[in-house]
Amino acid sequence: MLQNPLRRLRGYFSRASENKAYLLKGSAGALAAQVVGLAAGFVTSWVLARLLGAAQYGVYTYLFSWLTVLSTFSAAGIEQFLVKQTAACRSAGRTDLLKGTQHYAYGVASILSILVCAAGLLWIHACNTGFIAYMPYMLRSEENRRLLGWVLLAIPITTLAKIPEGMLRGGKHIISSQLPENVVKPLLLLLLMAAVFMLWGERVTLAGAVWLNLITFVFTLCLYVALYWRKFGNTLTAPAQYEPALWWRSLVSFFFISLLAIINNRADVLILGSLATDADVGIYNVAARLADVPKMLLMAANLALAPLFADLYARRQMQQLQNLLTRSVRLITAAGLLPVLLLVLFGKPVLAIWGHEFVTGHWALAFMCLAQLFNLACGSVGVLLMMTGHEKWVSYGLALGTLVNITLNFALIPVWGINGAGMASALTVVVWNVFLTRMVFVKLKLNPTVAGWRQHA
Repeated sequence: MLQNPLRRLRGYFSRASENKAYLLKGSAGALAAQVVGLAAGFVTSWVLARLLGAAQYGVYTYLFSWLTVLSTFSAAGIEQFLVKQTAACRSAGRTDLLKGTQHYAYGVASILSILVCAAGLLWIHACNTGFIAYMPYMLRSEENRRLLGWVLLAIPITTLAKIPEGMLRGGKHIISSQLPENVVKPLLLLLLMAAVFMLWGERVTLAGAVWLNLITFVFTLCLYVALYWRKFGNTLTAPAQYEPALWWRSLVSFFFISLLAIINNRADVLILGSLATDADVGIYNVAARLADVPKMLLMAANLALAPLFADLYARRQMQQLQNLLTRSVRLITAAGLLPVLLLVLFGKPVLAIWGHEFVTGHWALAFMCLAQLFNLACGSVGVLLMMTGHEKWVSYGLALGTLVNITLNFALIPVWGINGAGMASALTVVVWNVFLTRMVFVKLKLNPTVAGWRQHA
């Protein structure tokens, strides 16, 4: 006879400890934030797709994909770096070192974000003056380049927002770390679009959508700062201590990891923007966002798991770490199976919600959903390696994945278009998960997969 699922869930965490209670609460809160944010994001994309059409929605997606990539480059992996440092410093009671880490992060992020923003604006100016002759298909329009220039001005804003977000996550304030970006930001964009229509009676244009989104970036940064001061307040009163050489080595690893991860995540959209039509980019982006639905379970769990991994490994409690891995991956995979099956079997009617032309992305959606199920079954491999001092292996795995991703996208998109991009993304997920899972076996002697073992004292 099957056990009651709720009783089973309680059983996983019944051997009470502070860490297990935190994990259940943090994961549930993060998942709730992810669900609300995902729903708001889907509504926003639906409204924009209906207002702008597939072609202009594709341009909108392409412009903000560049912002995502360049912001990640300028952030230099600071968010994950701060998660690890905040958890370690608070565990050791080193508020002086944590304060120095914060100052160091703000300095690096400020300098890099300004440089990246300036470089992007200089490139646009060179294109406008004819100094650079070749440019991606979507940027051959002067209007699109002008809008990209405005979008790039948000690079310092989005980069600096990662600092309080990383510290909130490292301090185990999971819900607070997710609210501004995943919940408030998409809801605010919806409210602003509704306000424009009600006050002026006008539909939002592409330029208007860009400007309204930029307003949400500013508000998100302010909210992150307010939440940081509410949670940390004046706790960092000790004189700051600095370990710049050690931090730099760690930050370089996190930088390459973050950069390669976001390139892997957005390479398909950017390459489609160079090789396919505006409408193809818009259709594919909706399919890719739907395929991320199962992944949000792993992302929500990772937000809570990351500081626990760092804490358990720092105290060398490997048995507890293995048990935590096994319990979490099995729950995540079981929960992700239903949305994967629904999206694979009923992809066409789901995509039709955005418009009949979006139905052509159903095969790409199926490929990416099946790959995400494999991703869930492999577990929190990347986060585990990063939180245990093996960041370089994550960067190696992502480098391999990036090479595979870019190569396959350039090879398959000219032949199969959107479906080729979906196949490339799916195969990339499989390749880098296999590599990272192998590294967890070798370096930590742990099994992070759904087939893992639980150890008993």
